[in-house]
Amino acid sequence: MNKKTLIYVCVTNMGNICNKLAETLVKYAKHPHYDVRFFFPAIVPLDASRNTCVENFMKISNSEDDRLLFIDDDMTVPENGLDVLVGHDKDICGLLCFMIKPNDNGLMVPLPVACKYNEDKKYIVYFDGEGLTEVDALGGACIMIKRKVFEEIGTKAYEYKYYANGTLCLVADYHFCQKAQAKGFKIWVDFNNTCGHIKEIDLREINRTMVNINNGK
Repeated sequence: MNKKTLIYVCVTNMGNICNKLAETLVKYAKHPHYDVRFFFPAIVPLDASRNTCVENFMKISNSEDDRLLFIDDDMTVPENGLDVLVGHDKDICGLLCFMIKPNDNGLMVPLPVACKYNEDKKYIVYFDGEGLTEVDALGGACIMIKRKVFEEIGTKAYEYKYYANGTLCLVADYHFCQKAQAKGFKIWVDFNNTCGHIKEIDLREINRTMVNINNGK
């Protein structure tokens, strides 16, 4: 009998997860083809949380085909997400996630958490992917990583990067991507399969945004 591929699902959280994600995780747990196990670490500090997940995964994993899957507590992921990510068979691959940030006009809008380098070797948000697309940086809200990646870069894979004056230079997820690329790994994201991002928002803020959009701002 062939050993099932281990999928170690780590859901960083602050004490609770959104209901829709919980429903999907229950279905993941019953998947007939994978050995799905779960870990629910506290999210703060994020780099230490992620590294703890990596350390735990490496202790229980014993196959090159095993994978760690990070999911954030406020995401909703497709029910077929495991099959999609495993089916792509990439060393590092995620489903497209979004975060809300101000655009050039100051409006709060959803932006892909996927970046490519521009000609100045700076990250810019990448909007134009189609299907499975290679990028230079991907957030950790829904990302699957094969065991061999951590064999190459070590279990202290996640670190915030700071400028000399102490201000933040690079978040831990993007720093991980840089480490992985330095070892020759490519980073992929599936633009055809997206995750929801559940956040509380004031109705007045929605109204202000819609008024500005209608006024062409």
